[in-house]
Amino acid sequence: MIIEIDFIPPSLNVWQRMNRFKRSAINKKLVFLIFQQWIKDPKKFKKVLVEYYRPGNLDADNLAASFKPIGDALVKCGIIPDDSPEFLKLKAYNSKDKKVKVVIKKG
Repeated sequence: MIIEIDFIPPSLNVWQRMNRFKRSAINKKLVFLIFQQWIKDPKKFKKVLVEYYRPGNLDADNLAASFKPIGDALVKCGIIPDDSPEFLKLKAYNSKDKKVKVVIKKG
């Protein structure tokens, strides 16, 4: 399953400085964008490997932290039961594309 999103979630540095209302709006937008694509081919996974490609050139901790709202959206949409390491293994990469790409594979 491949999900491509035109919206780029903020980096950890930006996320920490946002107020809760802006964070909530971002979370809702990501749930909507992911659900739009998932509903076309609904699959539920018990354990997944996620390859996360984000535009930009972030350092490792910032890159992984920018996945947090997407992981939460995957749970809210019902694609995975939880975003804990028991159910989700993450590989995060910086990319040159202009879209965020989330590749979900059975774990």
